[in-house]
Amino acid sequence: MASPELSAEPSSIKLINMLESTEAPLPESVGFSSSGLERLSEVLGGLVSNGNLPFVRMLVARKGRLVFDQAVTSSLARGVEMQSAVYRFYSLTKIVTAVAACKAMELGLLELDHPISRYIPSWKHVKVLLGRNQFGELELEKPDREPTIRDCLMHTAGISYGVMMAKYSGSGVDAADEMFDAQNMAYDDNIDALEKLMSEAGGLEGYVNMLAQIPLKFQPGTNYYYSAAPAVVGRVLEIVSGQKCMDFFREHLFKPLGIEKDMMTAVPLSNERLLPVYSGRGEFKEASGFDACHTCKKYLSNEDVYGDDSLCGTAEAFMKIMMMLGASGVASDGTIILQSLTVQSMCHTNHLPNGACSLSQA
Repeated sequence: MASPELSAEPSSIKLINMLESTEAPLPESVGFSSSGLERLSEVLGGLVSNGNLPFVRMLVARKGRLVFDQAVTSSLARGVEMQSAVYRFYSLTKIVTAVAACKAMELGLLELDHPISRYIPSWKHVKVLLGRNQFGELELEKPDREPTIRDCLMHTAGISYGVMMAKYSGSGVDAADEMFDAQNMAYDDNIDALEKLMSEAGGLEGYVNMLAQIPLKFQPGTNYYYSAAPAVVGRVLEIVSGQKCMDFFREHLFKPLGIEKDMMTAVPLSNERLLPVYSGRGEFKEASGFDACHTCKKYLSNEDVYGDDSLCGTAEAFMKIMMMLGASGVASDGTIILQSLTVQSMCHTNHLPNGACSLSQA
């Protein structure tokens, strides 16, 4: 049954300033304009009152100082307090996986240029898709080189993300995308079937082994294509550390940053801090099935996290990760999370092959 269309009650729309005036630094002290940030408040309010968003929160920081933290809530937030709200981070999980992979590299647990098959044998014989012949049979070739951990982090491994991503990117649907959907849970609202498949597949390990059965869309390292590749990195982290992916995140990132209680996975849908998910504008429809549940306890165990998806947490917690990267790997209390040269390479260097992707595509 389709979800009913919903809209925010005008009287419920409320702007909330999360920063105490005594704590907030003067915006000009870090290069911002106070009047400009005031206009930003007006924009946020308009996004909700005009029906573009059901609710919103924005945090702005520079040079280790948080200078703006405001939320606009409405009846569509279902009473969730924006200060402690839990968000589904979806693909922002990929950023955390990349940070964790760089940490593992610094610890000597892996090398970014190692082939995936060094850690996951099922990736040793992966093939590259050429197309289909006149009989509809797959035409494949051997890769010029095996896809590497670095390829997975840069989305240059040639891994698919299904038909929907192919259509969204405008690249055109190929057999690899169709196989991804056939093997990998393109179930939309059929969350029970998804739950069954993930259980039978063996969680992250099974998911990554299934990806190895799908041909690559192109020769590794020759192009950019946004994909499920960070999930492969998540599985490699489990293998080299002997820990669940989430445990590695906690030990090497969340605990040092003081956010271990605010970063989570497998959140019950009944959690009173979890914000609902909507689609549309003006008249919103609450998400159901996969969109609502795939980060939640409906099909994830308490310790499951996939490298490409499935983290949840608070806005403040994620902001601390971003501020750490902005401070060259150093947390606000001086704890070194990553070496500055690692962050420089990760955040300020374009590693993509020439012409593979424009900034707008990335």
